[in-house]
Amino acid sequence: MYPDKLMNASEIPDEALTMDIPRKLSSDKLYNVSFTTEPVFGIVVERITNSTVKTKIIDTTVTGTIFSRQFMQLTTRLSSGHVYGFGEHNHKRFKHDMDWKTWPIFTRDVAPVDEWNLYGAHPVYLNLEEDGKANMVFLKNSHAMDVVLQPEPFPAISWKVIGGVLDFYVFLGPSPHEAVQQYIS
Repeated sequence: MYPDKLMNASEIPDEALTMDIPRKLSSDKLYNVSFTTEPVFGIVVERITNSTVKTKIIDTTVTGTIFSRQFMQLTTRLSSGHVYGFGEHNHKRFKHDMDWKTWPIFTRDVAPVDEWNLYGAHPVYLNLEEDGKANMVFLKNSHAMDVVLQPEPFPAISWKVIGGVLDFYVFLGPSPHEAVQQYIS
């Protein structure tokens, strides 16, 4: 989570979403989190498969991150270009087009038309990794945002949010079914 306490950013109250967040780390955790400050600030979340194999789930070191009172942008490298999710849009297929496709996420009351957003806002995606494992990432933020899917030089996603905080939750599955179950439980 990137808090914005100095600017009194609005957040979704904890009471609004019942999320069981472990307060104690397990000794057999499935992930590793690291931070960098040079050349840009970044966070890397890796799935630990074994002592030598690690898959980057989130890697924000690819570009700079923008934080201001009314705009935040964070880009992260994806483990693959197999991305599903961002509900409440009409989708022509389940797997998303990674060719610089922008998905606006905000709520409005409109009849289902083409790829317009609909009644709800669901800033969550499932990324199917090359080895068949899956992860889900949820951004707990109620402000309007754009999500941009990028194909090159590697699969990436950019979150462009107009307020609040960047409060991300990562679900490591490892199967797609288990990742979804972790998200909805």
